[in-house]
Amino acid sequence: MFLFLQRNLVWMLLALGLSAALWTVVTTQENPDVVDVFQAVPVELRNVPDKLSVTNDVPSVNVVVSAPRDAWPELRPAKFQASVDLSRVGPGVQELPIDVHSIDSRARIVDVNPAKAIVRLEPIKKKDVPVRVAMHGDLAPGYRAQAAKATPDTVSVTGPASAVDQVAVAAADVNLAGITSSINQVYKVVPQTSTGDRVDRVSVDKENVVVEIPIAQDQAFKAVPISAQIRGAPATGYQVIGLRTDPTAITIQGEPRVIDGISFVSTQPVDLNNAAGDLSVNADLQLPPGVKTTVAPSAIVVRVFVAPIEGSKILDVAPTVQNVPAQRSTVNPSSVRLVLSGPMPVLTGLGPKDAKVMLDGAGLTPGTHKLAPKVEVPSLIRVQSIQPDQIDLTILPPATATPAPTPPP
Repeated sequence: MFLFLQRNLVWMLLALGLSAALWTVVTTQENPDVVDVFQAVPVELRNVPDKLSVTNDVPSVNVVVSAPRDAWPELRPAKFQASVDLSRVGPGVQELPIDVHSIDSRARIVDVNPAKAIVRLEPIKKKDVPVRVAMHGDLAPGYRAQAAKATPDTVSVTGPASAVDQVAVAAADVNLAGITSSINQVYKVVPQTSTGDRVDRVSVDKENVVVEIPIAQDQAFKAVPISAQIRGAPATGYQVIGLRTDPTAITIQGEPRVIDGISFVSTQPVDLNNAAGDLSVNADLQLPPGVKTTVAPSAIVVRVFVAPIEGSKILDVAPTVQNVPAQRSTVNPSSVRLVLSGPMPVLTGLGPKDAKVMLDGAGLTPGTHKLAPKVEVPSLIRVQSIQPDQIDLTILPPATATPAPTPPP
């Protein structure tokens, strides 16, 4: 057996090599390698020295990969790890090789672009900076903010020396817009320069601080109705039927203890001055000392609505007959009582001659007829009743002609 192997070993190895080559050729033809590029593979910085800090961003790399065709559906950028080893570097700018390897053994790295990374390292520095409360926004009207307090009032910032040197304060940003009560809550601080710009690449040992800001009410505001005041009286026979102000309410401002006791504000009295119609007058407000409004007092308009007083009056009016000669007719009763209503200024001067009671005898035959009278009264006057509502109209027959006497012989 040993002799057989000794004589045929070369041939056996040659056959094995030929078989392997044939398998490789067949496999390559059936599943050939495909070359493609994975872009933007992130670069990891490893083994950064404890007392150094990286101060620049290392750009991602493009990786040229060769892999069998059937492997590509499973390949993605996450399958590749790009890194730079910083374990043996010191402060300053370093140009270091980028190492890329594949998690999937079927993929082979063909090229990396760029092949090296520029890394800037600085010594790590730490310092204490004051906490500053940055307040912005407008409080609710009438309120003011007192001095703010932060706990703790200082924090430590750590990072690259050049960045730490720029940090002047750790700012807590507080928005006061519309606030009406004191503030006592936690805010996150941000490292900033003396001009208020944010400083990156530094960390704060205590990011959260408690901010206290007392808020006091300096002026109170209150919306109250406006009450219109009048003096004097309208003209005789007229009355005030309504008052209105424009606007109907107004916002007043003053010390809280004073404002709380005010439920309305009055206008200066508006003089009616024997008014016989509506009035529209600009009026000042009667405001307590120390109280003011958000609009000019002259903007208040008082409207007084004046209307005639309604009343009634009785008139006795003699009827008149139409379309019948006066000597051929009589009426019974000889007068009609009218109950009239309307504005008192009109009624006051109204007499029997200002009203007409008429009977129409057109087409009537001699005899007595009961007729409903027709009444005419001035404008704005209304007839409430007619007593009686039927009048006897007697029409006499025409007079007979008398023969002339015969003269004596």
